[in-house]
Amino acid sequence: MAYSYRIDLELGVVQAELIGVLDDEAFIALFTEVLHHPDYRVGMKSLLDFRRVTQFDLTGQGIRTLAGMVVSRLNSHAVPWQTALVAPQDVAYGLSRMYQILREGSMSQVEVFREFSEAWRWLGLPEDEIPA
Repeated sequence: MAYSYRIDLELGVVQAELIGVLDDEAFIALFTEVLHHPDYRVGMKSLLDFRRVTQFDLTGQGIRTLAGMVVSRLNSHAVPWQTALVAPQDVAYGLSRMYQILREGSMSQVEVFREFSEAWRWLGLPEDEIPA
């Protein structure tokens, strides 16, 4: 699986795009890389885009591990943050909802969307900055 991400300091958002086959190892690697990036700031908004994933090999255990890792790392800062998941495929939507449920009770708001533009707007990002 491939992924790319961009940390936009001006907008205060991390945009990540997942591509190809998505498995536990790659999903956790993406989050680990972002959370340790020197430009990452606790409280930044996050947008994860699953539109280009062709196969989902994520497991429930992988999603639980990731949710626990993110919550323990970020909740210690007591700063609220928002995460939008763009999941147009049914399997992506279901897995994203599982992640959302596992994050309940944390300092974060997690929402799942089928459309990229809806996720962008929910994060409160400028309409004229929506990527093509």
